[in-house]
Amino acid sequence: TSIKNNLQNINDDENDEQIDESKDIVTTEEELQGFYIVKSILASVSANLEDVSYKDTLSYFSILYQGKVTKWICRLYFNTSKKSISFPDGASYNIEKLEDIYQYKADIIKAFESRK
Repeated sequence: TSIKNNLQNINDDENDEQIDESKDIVTTEEELQGFYIVKSILASVSANLEDVSYKDTLSYFSILYQGKVTKWICRLYFNTSKKSISFPDGASYNIEKLEDIYQYKADIIKAFESRK
């Protein structure tokens, strides 16, 4: 039982570390609005919106296809002084305001189609 208790303590410590990491990540209203803009663009091409989700990290906000981090559609970088959007093909654009995302409709659709 001593070994079992030690293993349980190790597992508890690992769980605490995972929880602590996620406490630092705050999904902002601006990031969520960006997500909804991307979803509205994808709705215009009859995408199944249930397949579109997001994952927030400390450095960027990723919009995903089928919840897979390897199938990201675009990434929003809103945690820095210069906001930008990037795509899997390497393209990256500075944006001044949320509405600028609409300018990259073709890039968003292209990235989505390449992930299917």
